[in-house]
Amino acid sequence: MSGALLLGTISASLVSPFPNPSIAAQSYLTEPTTDFLEEQQRTAELKKQQINIRKIWDSIIEEIKASDSPATTEAALKKLNKLLATIETIPTGVKKLDLVKTCRAQKFEGQGRKVRIKKTWTKDVEIAYEALIQQFNRQANPKNIVSAFKMNNPTIAHFADREINRFNSG
Repeated sequence: MSGALLLGTISASLVSPFPNPSIAAQSYLTEPTTDFLEEQQRTAELKKQQINIRKIWDSIIEEIKASDSPATTEAALKKLNKLLATIETIPTGVKKLDLVKTCRAQKFEGQGRKVRIKKTWTKDVEIAYEALIQQFNRQANPKNIVSAFKMNNPTIAHFADREINRFNSG
């Protein structure tokens, strides 16, 4: 008999979507909270900032594509490196493969077995390119992403520490 009573209690509790009747009586907010509105404003500002950074990035990439001398290519590569170091992250939508393809198009000429390095790709340009790739890799490293996230959001630093520990252990 107690088994039947227990089964009846379990099945009755499974029918109700709310285990506690007081939860069902709660009402929804009619207007957004000030915290929500502030968060929306911060999100809009961040998106605007990301768009501006991406415009700067794209303009420097265009400088690389249009350059015809080692000095302009080297200067543009150094600008990208400085931009990455300044913003301490990779701009939204930028992929390493696209960056490498753009630089290799400037570096090499010819097709198939007749590919050779252009005369405009000097040792100084190669050094600037390698420094840029190293900076890109540094910014793409998960440890750096989490630490930048932690610096910008100190209220959830404990979460970031846990993620770093999980990354290091796995």
